[in-house]
Amino acid sequence: MTICIGASSRNMRLTARVTCETRGRYQRRIAPDTQPVFILDNPIAFQAFRRFLQDKVGIDAPGAEQMLEHCRNSFIGIFTTLDRRFRLPFTDAEVSLLIDDINTAISIRK
Repeated sequence: MTICIGASSRNMRLTARVTCETRGRYQRRIAPDTQPVFILDNPIAFQAFRRFLQDKVGIDAPGAEQMLEHCRNSFIGIFTTLDRRFRLPFTDAEVSLLIDDINTAISIRK
């Protein structure tokens, strides 16, 4: 990546090339209103939601993955999306337990 500093985009007086190294991909904490795309792009959350849907709905892993993929582009939270698209109601206890399990796993992985 190149960083450019100047008075304007036409007057760059200083440029430097930098390389960033990370320990791994940052995984954001999950909340009940997290958009589905962030669940699907987070391997820990994706696996947990897949297992959760398998147990709740009684479907196989590919079926749960297909349900989650169907929700990918929703701009509202994952639980609201699943409720609206598939008529899957969730109790506060189910939501809290799943979210806590995911966030604990994310914290341990860091």
